[in-house]
Amino acid sequence: CYATGEESLRQIGQRSLRLGLDASAMNLLADTSIENVLEQASRCGAKVLVIDSMQTMTSEHVPSAPGSVAQLRESVGRCRQSSAIDNQETFPLRQRLNKILLLITEDWFALSHFQPLIATLSEIADEVVVATRSSGRIGEIAALGVRVEEFDFRRSSLNPLHQVGTVRRIAGLIRQEAPDVVHVVAMQPMVLTAMAARLAPRTRFVMHLTGLGFLGISQGRAMRAIRPAAMAALGGVLKRPDAWLLAENPEDHGFLIENGVETCDRVTILPGAGIDEEKFPALPPRSATTVKAAFVGRMIRSKGVEVLAQASRLLRDRGNVVDISLFGDADADNPEAISEA
Repeated sequence: CYATGEESLRQIGQRSLRLGLDASAMNLLADTSIENVLEQASRCGAKVLVIDSMQTMTSEHVPSAPGSVAQLRESVGRCRQSSAIDNQETFPLRQRLNKILLLITEDWFALSHFQPLIATLSEIADEVVVATRSSGRIGEIAALGVRVEEFDFRRSSLNPLHQVGTVRRIAGLIRQEAPDVVHVVAMQPMVLTAMAARLAPRTRFVMHLTGLGFLGISQGRAMRAIRPAAMAALGGVLKRPDAWLLAENPEDHGFLIENGVETCDRVTILPGAGIDEEKFPALPPRSATTVKAAFVGRMIRSKGVEVLAQASRLLRDRGNVVDISLFGDADADNPEAISEA
């Protein structure tokens, strides 16, 4: 049984005719529901089930987008469960990856947002190497079962000479590790790695866009001058058939397209990191004369801290007192950082 979430049955039929293949003994199914696929495979008594591809599958038990970590984990789990019931074996059609290199700017960022990603990468590769800058928490990443390489992306510097050095070091890291896939998180590392791709051995790339960052948001003269070259470098990698884009919302993907970056259909929209509702359950409202609000995040302008402060002053001027508390670090390495003073 061959199940596809990528193409229609008509497209598959036309391809088999062009190739002169006899598919009369194969059951074809076009569906993106993993429950439907497994049910149909069971009904037709399939000895082999091929799913093209797992990232297009969704489970009715998981309320997240196709291709998300939760959906992939649930879909793979249901396949394994179904195989166990039928006393069959589940195995990947493609060979397990030897090594994945994950590039992420800060160790605390990896721990706060990407532990599920690291766990998933560890399931599909024999070795995962995380290259990140240390703030003293590298040991916590290593405890997740991966190898950690200290690497400073110099994200606080806008000096082109510094960035040229970073590009060369990224290329050197790729040569040293020789990974099957390089998975890059956030805009600045994506652009720098795209530039490094010209200097490194050819490999596959997953560009993981978590927001536009200072490069995409800033309207300063320097950033407006740099942006076209940065987008051109990024587009040069993403147009390759061995590259894939992950974005957390359609608007960020649209920004790339507007700036000349073509991704064809090699893009998946993932939901953001969000909040673990089990660790942070909703509490009943408390009766109070003063409204209390809290901001949790890095103290940088693009997060809206200054807008929040202006809104608070406007409300206060109108006689509506709001007690606002700010929770987070200043992130001095970000060009948009707001000082504690």
